Amino acid sequence: MSWAIVARVLKTKVGSPSGKAVLLALANHCDENGKSCFPGQETIQQITELSVDTIQRQIKALIEGKFISGIKVRKKGHWASWDYQINLSMLWEDQTAPCGMVAAEHQAAPRGMAKPQGAVRPSRTMRLKPSTKPFNEPSRAKAPSSPDGLGALGAPLRNRIGRDKYEAWFGGATIAESTEDSVTLELPSKFRARHVEDKFGADVLACCRAQQVTIERVKFTARAAA
Repeated sequence: MSWAIVARVLKTKVGSPSGKAVLLALANHCDENGKSCFPGQETIQQITELSVDTIQRQIKALIEGKFISGIKVRKKGHWASWDYQINLSMLWEDQTAPCGMVAAEHQAAPRGMAKPQGAVRPSRTMRLKPSTKPFNEPSRAKAPSSPDGLGALGAPLRNRIGRDKYEAWFGGATIAESTEDSVTLELPSKFRARHVEDKFGADVLACCRAQQVTIERVKFTARAAA
């Protein structure tokens, strides 16, 4: 994190208490240039105590207000994730100096923000990596007893519907396709695909949106016979 950017966000008028809370959470994960900021929505939720729906709305509002920008990063075998960048020119303090390294009249800001950050920057930056691990490799922390082919979707879905229901109906399920606005789940049989869609369709969609805000629908298909 960059303490200088956090201090500037505290003095910036965002227009919404929830929006400011989300912006502060992002500032707690960016580097000294406002970049390399990729906390998942569950991490932001833990920091702000806001609902996932509120977080999604406020991120959209922050992007529209030019406070942040977001780039979707895709990695083979993983869900697409968002890498955010804080627009430093929208924050309080001298816009000509990076990360709050401002002229003398501004250096009396709380927490000693006028001091160079060289001494604290490395340790703060290295704390970013652990916050991303639950999204990239969720099975290491909460792996079910049976093989889980749903990747990052598996853990939140299992927590939402319960371990017994998850293992009974989602065993052998895989993500067949993921696009900008939809996800296709492949299940072992037509019966299971229909049942999962009827009973758990809304739960799967909610968990997908928590991982990727642009998801609008989930499709359920049966695996073709070998």
